Amino acid sequence: MPSSEDFGFASLCWGLVGLYLMHAVYNLYFHPLRSLPGPVYGKVTGLWYISKIKQGNSFLELKRLHDQYGDAVRIVPNELSYNTADAWNAIYGRNIQLHGEDKASATGNRLLKDTLLYGAGFEGADTVINAEGTFYAPQRRALAYAFTRKSLMTKEHLLIHYTDRAIENLTIQISAANTVDVEPMFANAIFDFNCKFVADRDIGASNPHGKIHPSVHYFDNLMRFAYIPISLRRIPMIAYIQDTLQPFISGGFLHPQVVGPLLQNRLDNGGSETDIISYMERHPKEGDTGKSQILNNAIIFISAGTGTTVTWLCTSVYYILSNPDVKSKLCDEIRNAASKASDLNLDVVNNMKYLKAVTDDEEFAGDHRNALQPFSYGPRKCIAHELASMNSKLFLARLFWEFDMELAPESRDWTQQKGCIAHYSRPLMVKFTKRSSLSETEI
Repeated sequence: MPSSEDFGFASLCWGLVGLYLMHAVYNLYFHPLRSLPGPVYGKVTGLWYISKIKQGNSFLELKRLHDQYGDAVRIVPNELSYNTADAWNAIYGRNIQLHGEDKASATGNRLLKDTLLYGAGFEGADTVINAEGTFYAPQRRALAYAFTRKSLMTKEHLLIHYTDRAIENLTIQISAANTVDVEPMFANAIFDFNCKFVADRDIGASNPHGKIHPSVHYFDNLMRFAYIPISLRRIPMIAYIQDTLQPFISGGFLHPQVVGPLLQNRLDNGGSETDIISYMERHPKEGDTGKSQILNNAIIFISAGTGTTVTWLCTSVYYILSNPDVKSKLCDEIRNAASKASDLNLDVVNNMKYLKAVTDDEEFAGDHRNALQPFSYGPRKCIAHELASMNSKLFLARLFWEFDMELAPESRDWTQQKGCIAHYSRPLMVKFTKRSSLSETEI
């Protein structure tokens, strides 16, 4: 005979099933977004989308849904996906807040960020990622000058230094094996530069062994896996648990062995008057820029700045090497612009029209490029976009000036990869040959 405990457990289970069915009926027939197109399973639950994120192919599924349903798709009960240029302006531009003028003025006439996506926070601090209104604007203003073209040009010597170091290490590496994975070289060099740019210190990540530095690998994995718990916030109970535990989580995104001590050393002992931390330290009363906020913002600039630039570089190399005519024209422009490697500075590189067309093709016949804004759009556009562009162009110019390069056969399908927020790293194997026409004086 069933016990009262068994009956109570069964009642609980049936109650949960009934609650879920009621929720599903509401989402299908009474939800404010009920009339918008999308798959039935997406209108009922977000679990399918969480599963695709975990598998690393959510972007492919979104592409399929847009092909099937059009420009606006209801992908989960409370979320829409858009794939048009107009949507960027409507969502990320300066638009009146839908829930009242008071909120609109507080956020600069912008829609508020989704608290499910950004609510996880950084140890409770308001950062350039998750801050809103009066907490965000002062941080942006404090950092704005550091990312102007005039200010970035003063960092030319650092860009050249870390590019030189990477080329030197690559030259050593290819003396043993001329086909190498270029991503560790890019990642280590860019990470070192970003540490120096942000905190006036580097970790010595760049090496001639073709191995990615542990701290760089840590942040690569962090970008890969962090979105999974964030996506789980679509389940209300999990979001509640995460928010409850957040104040008790120490360390945030700091890599305890290397980057954490490096940043702490910078805060304790000072650094350059023009590193990124210095700009935040000069505005202690604006936006509550306390120590935790400075640390979290610093790590955002280091990790996000590395991942985006490395993706830009790897993708550029892949497509250049996959198109012989493009490679030939690009090599001609780069090699005719400089008689020796030391002549390749930012002024020279920024005047290379074909290189700009290759790396940042803003216009293309019949192509709606504004539908994709990888550095975001409007007042919240990535503040470091110009820096990533300078870094990428200088690195590419040096590589194609120094070496003849071919895509290795095993990497011809390199674009067939998984990802979420950023792509999941796959080896990009490239065969390098030092240009036979170069003399030591030219180098």
